[in-house]
Amino acid sequence: MRIFPRLAVLATLFVITACSDPLAPKIKDATFAPELGIDLSRFERRASGLYIQELVEGTGPDAGGFSTVKAWYTGWLVNGVQFDTRVCLPDDDGECTADPAVFSPSGAVIAGFAEGIRGMRAGGKRLLIIPPSLGYGNRSQGSIPRNSILVFEIEVVSVN
Repeated sequence: MRIFPRLAVLATLFVITACSDPLAPKIKDATFAPELGIDLSRFERRASGLYIQELVEGTGPDAGGFSTVKAWYTGWLVNGVQFDTRVCLPDDDGECTADPAVFSPSGAVIAGFAEGIRGMRAGGKRLLIIPPSLGYGNRSQGSIPRNSILVFEIEVVSVN
């Protein structure tokens, strides 16, 4: 029957519309804190709405969808408030006092983070600007208010 595909399309459009918040800010309209140094003209905009700026092209293994990735990262709100970080803080011997975060791009991370890290190579560094629809959406998460645009700097240490 030809009516089923039409119903499936309508149902999908309804779900997308119902899940998107019309009050969510748009990245192109956001005012970024000057200390973040965001210039949207330097970013690639993906079809999903994710913005990516390649800072350092990695040369190691590729972080495919099923890789385990070790990475340093910092996350900010557009107003410059840092909400999370895992970075190397060297001790007196130059050794990191913490281990990098370990995750799988296809695992339990927000969709924008997973999409943004896919295709990176070990040694690479990127800036991501994640719209609310690929972040926490219309719900708050700890110190992150609902409908927040998120900015992440990610450095991939290794890919297994």
